[in-house]
Amino acid sequence: MHFSIPDTEDCSNESGTYTLFKVSINGAHHCSVRYSQLHNLNEQLKNEFGELIPDFPPKKLFSLNSKGVEERRNQLEKYLQIISQNQIVMNSDCLVDFFTNAQQEMFPENEFDVDLVVYLMNYQKVVVNIKSHDQTENVLEKIMDELGLEKNNVYYFGIYLVKKDEVDSIKIVRKIQDFESPYISLQNANKSEKHRLIIRKSYFELSFEAELYFDKVAIDLLYYQAVDELEKGQIIPDNESIRSLEQLKNRDLKLEFIKLIASQKFYGFMHFRSCIVNYPEANIKANLKIGKRSIIILYDTKNTEEEIVLKITRIKCWKVSGMNTYESGNQVATQLELSIEYLSAKNKLTIINIQTDQAILISTSVQTMVDEILLKKDGKKIKRPSDRQRAKATQFLTRNKSLVKSGSANQNTDSETTSLESNLNLPADYSKNDLFENEDFITNDDL
Repeated sequence: MHFSIPDTEDCSNESGTYTLFKVSINGAHHCSVRYSQLHNLNEQLKNEFGELIPDFPPKKLFSLNSKGVEERRNQLEKYLQIISQNQIVMNSDCLVDFFTNAQQEMFPENEFDVDLVVYLMNYQKVVVNIKSHDQTENVLEKIMDELGLEKNNVYYFGIYLVKKDEVDSIKIVRKIQDFESPYISLQNANKSEKHRLIIRKSYFELSFEAELYFDKVAIDLLYYQAVDELEKGQIIPDNESIRSLEQLKNRDLKLEFIKLIASQKFYGFMHFRSCIVNYPEANIKANLKIGKRSIIILYDTKNTEEEIVLKITRIKCWKVSGMNTYESGNQVATQLELSIEYLSAKNKLTIINIQTDQAILISTSVQTMVDEILLKKDGKKIKRPSDRQRAKATQFLTRNKSLVKSGSANQNTDSETTSLESNLNLPADYSKNDLFENEDFITNDDL
């Protein structure tokens, strides 16, 4: 998960002026919140997780000038980046409720019924009636119930935001997260250009796929995605399999088709075009494939296409950063870059930089693969709807400083106005690393 606070906004109400911090998650503006709202979130997280939560930027005695606001923006950004690295914290009711409510607070209309349109990978349209503020998990479960998918298999799939790219093909922008309202996220994305929501599988670990072979609807969804990727040339079958796949497709033998194509090159990969990479040499124009616990760099030389495989377990850590470009002294664009610290040989860590506007999606994909490796090591499976058991109610502090109580994922919220305590804790100076660490990183002994 990639958090940033790229900007702030000065606002005022009957009580005076205040600053909103514009929080972006995975490259998209998600919400605008006050310092006091994030402080209230921190207090709840501290109560639940204790020392797992980093120190919070301290409250100042006097109003902040522009330099002070910028310093606080930077501190809050680093705070969010650190807590985003802990999956236990990120999956907690407290944090999910906060960012769900914070997004809804930007959407001033009261909740209403809406027909949400999503697409399958065969471009079939599915329409479900939801509440405009419904959370992603609720929406996904409703879509899958409409399709007839077995309940335990819901979270093998996800809702993705997509748009058309420069060659009129579908380009994945990002996965819609649990703390979003898909309808609101789609409306926000459509303010700049046309987007759609699609259903596609949300895992990389192919050993999970056998769990779906006994579910007819799951087989359909896997089949639609495999056919689409095959037709686009993203999956490369060997010569012997090309005819067999065509025959299975013509006979509508979907499960047999899936089992055969699963053994073909680049099945189960996500694809990223037009990247600039500094490995094995500077300024290489390359395409990236991500899957099967690896990042594959494909680039052309004078005589052939070269292929470099980076193993996920050799990635020590990684980081997404933005590089601004200027014309006549004015910023015109921000180029995203993914930096990877890679164990290229024994006792040798190499920094590999990848420039692409999909750097955040690549980063979250790497994190998903790491999480799945650890999940499999622990003998666990992808979560099920029955796992969504709330530990306790949470509270959301609104911009006008009223508290909204969240009782459960399916309950309406009640609100009451309370006063904030004036005695705030003053944490120590902020000094923690904001890199994403790989918990499954191998050692030299493994080489």
